[in-house]
Amino acid sequence: MRLYLVRIDNHLVPHGDESLAEFEGLPFDKELQAEVTQPRNLAHHKLFWTLCARIGAGIGKDAEWVERAFKVETGHYDVFRYGGQEKLILRSISFAKLDQLAFNGFFEQCVQIAYSIWNINPADVADLLVKTEQHG
Repeated sequence: MRLYLVRIDNHLVPHGDESLAEFEGLPFDKELQAEVTQPRNLAHHKLFWTLCARIGAGIGKDAEWVERAFKVETGHYDVFRYGGQEKLILRSISFAKLDQLAFNGFFEQCVQIAYSIWNINPADVADLLVKTEQHG
């Protein structure tokens, strides 16, 4: 069962008619297990790619290169060992793999890496990052 909830004070309540119908089918006085995620925000995902493109244009690389570099810098990878060698397998940032809460953390790490490791001038991306408050 999938339903959408909204937090009001210290309570989660159904959001929308379909979720209310699902919620009404839940048993009373029974322990239930839930995994709570926040659906991804498409505009925030697009903002990430715009940031990658802007940085890439400034360093002579494409957005995909910047995305992969961010994944390495943030540790968003697995190590595959075979035949005495280690290979990095970059993890996906797809909507199915990261909910909005996880993507917020990844995005913030990327911004900090851009500033502190790659020495990107915050002024060069400030017009993009002012929008991030809308995406969390």
